[in-house]
Amino acid sequence: NQIKQVRNLPASLRVLHAFHNEIVGIEDGCKGANQPELDCLGLGCNRLVSIAGIVRSFPRLRILDISYNLLTDLDAALAELQKLPLLTHLSMQGNPLSLLPGYLSIVSAALPNLEVLDDLAMKKVLADATPPLNPQSLALGAGPKKVQLTVTVDRFCRTTEAAAVKRELHRAKGGSKEAKA
Repeated sequence: NQIKQVRNLPASLRVLHAFHNEIVGIEDGCKGANQPELDCLGLGCNRLVSIAGIVRSFPRLRILDISYNLLTDLDAALAELQKLPLLTHLSMQGNPLSLLPGYLSIVSAALPNLEVLDDLAMKKVLADATPPLNPQSLALGAGPKKVQLTVTVDRFCRTTEAAAVKRELHRAKGGSKEAKA
C-alpha cells in the first residue's frame, strides 16, 4: 500500500488497521482532528519515527500496534504512551527501541496497566523479563580466581553470553576448560 497520511476519518470509527503503508506520523494526516471513539489502531510496518500525534489524536486507545516501524527513542515513546490511560495491548516489537537491553522490563514498569506486550501476556513478560545487566553486579577481582557473583547474573544464564560467564566462573574455581553451562 502507498498510504502516507491518515485523515478524514469518521467520528464513529472504532478500529483502524493501516498496516504496510508509508505513514510517517499521525500528526501529518489528522491535523487537529480528534477521534475519541477510536480504541484500536494498527500501524505496524509503516515509517513511524514518533507517536506523539497518535496519542494526541486518539487518547482513548486500548489497543495499539506500532510494530516494525522506525521508533528509536524508548523514553520518548513511553512518555507518550503513559498518556493513554486505557491502553491494555501494545506491540512495539521490530522497532530499534525493542532491541535495547531490558526493554520488556522497562516497558512493563512504565505501563503497569498493560495486559499484553508484543503479543505476550504480561504475566509471561514479567516472569521472563530480566533487568538490564548492571556492570557492578558482576565484580571480577584483580586475580583470576577471585570472583563475586550476584543473582542478576544467574538470571542471565539462559543466554549464550551468560553461559560463557558461567564457564569462566567454573574455570576460575579450578574446573575444566570444557565446563557445561
